[in-house]
Amino acid sequence: LGHVTTTQREYKEVKAVCEEIAETDEVDFARFVFEVVPNVRRLLLSLREESMRLEFRAFDQDRNKYLDESECEAIYERFCTHNLDQESLDVMFTEFTNLFRKFADKEGRLDFAGFQVLIARSQEAYNKLVAKRKLEVQNTWGVSDETAQLHVEELVVMCESFTLARGSGFAL
Repeated sequence: LGHVTTTQREYKEVKAVCEEIAETDEVDFARFVFEVVPNVRRLLLSLREESMRLEFRAFDQDRNKYLDESECEAIYERFCTHNLDQESLDVMFTEFTNLFRKFADKEGRLDFAGFQVLIARSQEAYNKLVAKRKLEVQNTWGVSDETAQLHVEELVVMCESFTLARGSGFAL
């Protein structure tokens, strides 16, 4: 899904939605894309609304109830850069910028609803990018699933550091 549940409650409620849909009929690709994913997105937005309002207020430095592009730079740094190598950072920055522009109003600002969608879609993109890079590292360097899972929080960055050190002639 590209979504990560962050609490036990989220996990249980997402699981219940998926089980409910699966019980009623077989889930084919179209149903998954057009029913399951949107339902999970709505559910997570609802469950996270209170904490998201607090986050929104923290990023709204000028207290005008909107976030401009400069205020959103802090969002990018906080939610979209952990465990990414430089190539992935470039991809994620482009994705984040495109999402910001897509959900911003004509003045280039986000209201709370736009902020919620920006965060949700950015986190989806981030999770997919990390999973993709993790798999690339595993395939390139022969890292087992078990080992990759043990180091999931640092695997991509460690690979970049190793590659840069190796390329610079640093003896390993």
